[in-house]
Amino acid sequence: MRVRYPRVWSRYGRTPAKLILRAVIAIVVGGVLLRFAPGGLDSLPDIDGSGRQLPDAVTSAVLAVGVLLIVSGLYRLARTLVDLATERTITGEVLWLEVWLSTSNDSDSSTPWLHYLAVDDGTDDRTTAWGLPSEWANRCHDGDTVTIRVRPWTRRVVDITVVGHGQARELVEPPTGDIAAPARPALSADLLTVDEVARALGRPVRAGDSMALGGVLGGAQFLSADRGKPLLLVQALTGTPARWAWRANSRGQALPGIGDGAYASGDRAALRVGETTVVFTLMGEARDRQAYLPWLAAQCAARLAAHHS
Repeated sequence: MRVRYPRVWSRYGRTPAKLILRAVIAIVVGGVLLRFAPGGLDSLPDIDGSGRQLPDAVTSAVLAVGVLLIVSGLYRLARTLVDLATERTITGEVLWLEVWLSTSNDSDSSTPWLHYLAVDDGTDDRTTAWGLPSEWANRCHDGDTVTIRVRPWTRRVVDITVVGHGQARELVEPPTGDIAAPARPALSADLLTVDEVARALGRPVRAGDSMALGGVLGGAQFLSADRGKPLLLVQALTGTPARWAWRANSRGQALPGIGDGAYASGDRAALRVGETTVVFTLMGEARDRQAYLPWLAAQCAARLAAHHS
């Protein structure tokens, strides 16, 4: 996976407030130049005593700068507003997390305020890192599966949720409390067979590594057989995390007759059997197989009911 780290354009990772302020300043300054510069230049004193005015080229250049500022300000303002209206949600694996921008303090130290976050969502062999506010940087580690809400033009992350923990977290976070108690066997990997997933997704798949998650029975990914790209994430949760997951995903189209309740919305589906909630998330090239989520949910609910009986 090749990751590009944006460094040039000043819009990357910025908040809408700062971008709008810069756009308004550019428009105002450009308007001032267009309104007052021609007359102001003509009224400048004669420097060399020849009585000549400034060349027309100088006035034209100032006017051109004014027009450029107005056009760039209007463009930045429009794109920022469109960016706010076109937020999207991505689920994928964290590839890399590092400091991007920092604020210098009075001493030699600096305080980071923006991190690079590279996420592989399985759609391509290349990706561009997102801008993650530094106060959220401790929410995830390399290898975690996350769902992020992003603004494409500024590439800013506006929300991040960890839906699966990778092995890197186990090395840095000791188990604490009830939510991090040892999980029971990775049941989610047994709720669907590879053949069933391949049939639903319309392509050969293989099972990925099981994921150990606090408070869940288990998490598993199904990958494309050829390139190993994530196609389907299955999470089986219990306890408090299961209730949280059910509240977050019990929306969209109701799927009657599946478990104790089931819903499908976009590239995600959720079902509940007893105290267990199972969440399916289509990823990458498999996002066009949303019509098969109810069938997968039905197969999973049947096995889960048999497991509970």
